[in-house]
Amino acid sequence: MSDEFSNFTSSCQKFKCSARGLLLPFGIEACMSIQLRAVLYFIFLLYLFLGIAIIADIFMSSIETITSRRRKIRYPDPAEHDKYLTVEVRIWNDTVANLTLMALGSSSPEILLSIIEIIGNRFEAGELGPGTTPPEHDETGSPRSFRKDELLQFLRDLGQTTNLSLEDKAQLFAAKLSESMHRSRMQYRIQGSRMLTGGKSLFLNLPDKLQEIYERAIKPQPFDGCFPADHQVGGRKATLSKIDVIEDPHIAILEFASSSYAVLEREQRVTIEVVRYGFTNSVIHFRLDTIDGTATAGEDYVKLSEEFKMERGQQEKRITIHVIDDNQWEPDETFFVKLSLPEGEETRAKLGSKTIALVTIINDDEPGFIGFEESITLVKESVGKAEIKLVRVNGADGRVSVHYRTKDIDAVAIRDYEPAQSEIIFEHGEISKIIAIPITNDLETEKDESFAVELYDPTGGAQLGKHTKTVVTIINDDDYKTMANRMASLVQVDMDKLSVTKTSWGQQFRDAMNVNGGDLETAKVGHYIGHALAFFWKVLFALVPPPAIAGGWLTFFVSLLFIAMLTAVVGDVAAIFGCLVGLKDSITAISFVALGTSLPDTFASMIAAKNSKTADDAIGNVTGSNSVNVFLGLGLPWLIAATYWESKNLPFTVKAGDLSFSVLVFSVCCVLCMIVLILRRYLGVFGKAELGGPAIPRYLCSTFFILLWIGYLTLSGLQAYGHIKWQS
Repeated sequence: MSDEFSNFTSSCQKFKCSARGLLLPFGIEACMSIQLRAVLYFIFLLYLFLGIAIIADIFMSSIETITSRRRKIRYPDPAEHDKYLTVEVRIWNDTVANLTLMALGSSSPEILLSIIEIIGNRFEAGELGPGTTPPEHDETGSPRSFRKDELLQFLRDLGQTTNLSLEDKAQLFAAKLSESMHRSRMQYRIQGSRMLTGGKSLFLNLPDKLQEIYERAIKPQPFDGCFPADHQVGGRKATLSKIDVIEDPHIAILEFASSSYAVLEREQRVTIEVVRYGFTNSVIHFRLDTIDGTATAGEDYVKLSEEFKMERGQQEKRITIHVIDDNQWEPDETFFVKLSLPEGEETRAKLGSKTIALVTIINDDEPGFIGFEESITLVKESVGKAEIKLVRVNGADGRVSVHYRTKDIDAVAIRDYEPAQSEIIFEHGEISKIIAIPITNDLETEKDESFAVELYDPTGGAQLGKHTKTVVTIINDDDYKTMANRMASLVQVDMDKLSVTKTSWGQQFRDAMNVNGGDLETAKVGHYIGHALAFFWKVLFALVPPPAIAGGWLTFFVSLLFIAMLTAVVGDVAAIFGCLVGLKDSITAISFVALGTSLPDTFASMIAAKNSKTADDAIGNVTGSNSVNVFLGLGLPWLIAATYWESKNLPFTVKAGDLSFSVLVFSVCCVLCMIVLILRRYLGVFGKAELGGPAIPRYLCSTFFILLWIGYLTLSGLQAYGHIKWQS
């Protein structure tokens, strides 16, 4: 038996690449083919990168906890010298935190790989560790707090447009807060890793139903124009809404300037205005078609079904539709105008929100009837004033007026509202007016109260219409504020879910063992796949003390220990894999190892590019993380080796090798990259922006950058294997 074991161990010393690692390979590999071992080592290397990404995020969450600490300081009150004021200040300066601990967090695997390799090489410089430290393409933040008045304003803006539960409204408000948060590069980095592993998202993901409501009604739009609500006759503007502007700067947006128009019958024409937003340097074709309502084409108006054109630089187009004046009294009639794009125009233009316009033909042979639009008006006590709409129907001829007055029911004038008695005038052709009654907010809990507004004494031949009186009910919304307080606590729960810091081991294990951190409602297929692949690592690293313990320092050191152990294994696996497939350590380092350790940063840049207002966060680690990569990733292991050899009175030498060639190739790639970025900023074909823009130029730029990386690898490989002769 001992002879068999001896033979086995001797054979283990002879199989290929058996002496390349500190901890690996295993003796059982002697019985495997080189091809199988290479495949297994490659898969194992990828799996180790997944583990490093997860533990590195835990490490960075500890750094975020450390750098976001605050302390209270007391200082004399300048107004009253015998008193002191207290203020909270951050212990860590943002810049110092970015350039030290935070940069260290994203670079720790590369630094430790260099240290472990140089120690394993008996304090001789190696190629695997330094090869991962050239510049890559990489701050604290926490869910921001909110003021109660923000929440109240949000509830008023949301109104009664949707049948939503309090929990749904809380999620929508939390999403709005989340979008307005400043996010650090570190948060994007952590989100990138969690995106890979199906972990708990740092971005608030809404269910599809709420996401649709959020996009339609809540999410701020780039253009935030507010326009008057009153519409007038003669084709002039009626109600205008906010414009939905799309991101592609080379796409034009067409819509009606107004969603409703009114015209006096005797004017015999109405002018419809189509406006263009966004890209204006193109010729755009559009189509208008009329659709009967209560008005009939051929009897009340001339049918329109025609294609029109906007020239380059033209931002509006006015189209006239003819109205037939029959000199007979009839009720006001309506028809519709539909805006559409001809086939083939979808690549140059899109339709906005107002694609149907309502046209009202007003019978102008009579001065009309004046009345309230509704017989009941509801208003919240805190809104400040009740706006009551008067309408003039069945005629708009001449200048007319009507008097109105308020009258108590169970609301009391002055105490609950400002009494009013006045005259309101309709000029020729005007068909609507607003009466504003100030409401008093007494901030006391009380039942709903009402008062009336009534019309009397019309002049100019006008008559009172259907609703000559409206009852205004003042809804007590002090209980509304109570609901807001309840909702505030729900919002805080939603915002706490976005925190990087874990508070307990129990929370860590729950997040680790559940897909998407337990948020199954918004989990996608990718979350389940990533969770299945990373489950072992997630549960293992849930053993790390949570950042809430000891101010994050315990998490810092324990996770650093895990990273060191994993990095030692990565060094062995990468070296043996390179040996098995015939790659030099320098090529393995700049390809597989560098790509694997930088993959979370790649996803972080992608997320930052999509969510950040500028491109800064997408390349934000150039100053911090890259400095740490070069100065610590190379300097620290070389310092250790230099100290070791100095103790033996011997110099520590590092051969230049192909450094000058590598730097030259890298510099050329950098110059080409910068030229493309400059061209993107100043050329319209790219959208005059470093990120985004039209699809085809965007994909071409991405392909060019990827080819630069492939070219760098190819030239470095050719030089390393002697196919390119270079003398430094």
